Amino acid sequence: MSLNGVINRKDAGAYKAAVYLLRRAVNLALKTVAKEFGIATTRVSKRQGEIERMDKVDLKLQKLFKEYKVKQ
Repeated sequence: MSLNGVINRKDAGAYKAAVYLLRRAVNLALKTVAKEFGIATTRVSKRQGEIERMDKVDLKLQKLFKEYKVKQ
């Protein structure tokens, strides 16, 4: 999937993972991530919270978290 496809939410899971990884793995500020995706900072927080509250993170996300050493 292209970066444009992720930003335009063609794949909801990829979009949420990208927002989350930019916040947690790259440690970008809320405002910076919001600007990159053209969304409000509250939406970035909501996406991050959704993933952190997931009881069972899908295998693709687990692999990304492990690869980028994201602590949950």
